[in-house]
Amino acid sequence: MTSRGSQSDGYFLGKIPPIFYNFSFETTRHAYMNLVFDAAMDTADALVPRENCGDWLLRNKPGQPLQIPNPLYPELGGLTRMDWVEQQLPGMANSGDYHVVEKWSLHRDYRFGIGLHATIDVPFLTIKAVIAF
Repeated sequence: MTSRGSQSDGYFLGKIPPIFYNFSFETTRHAYMNLVFDAAMDTADALVPRENCGDWLLRNKPGQPLQIPNPLYPELGGLTRMDWVEQQLPGMANSGDYHVVEKWSLHRDYRFGIGLHATIDVPFLTIKAVIAF
């Protein structure tokens, strides 16, 4: 769901190794899209709990084309899980039930570093927008 200019991750080294700083910036639009997508996936999971998703990997034979199951579910209107989720997105996005605001948080619990997560209310992430924030 990442669209160009809406999300960026990175890191830089601190003055004293091995300390480094992680950052993750996203636009409010990007955060909103992820929030609605996750809500649609949660609804699909409530209607049809996921099977052990890794079992199909074991059934594939080495050297053969990968066979990824994509079953149709009666509980989801005869659609695949992803098709059903995609169908739900516009209605959920326009429902007014989901809200995203500009925010930031520091995470000092990284093993060797500090994290900064920020949601910025700008149309696109640019150097100018990040510096202004």
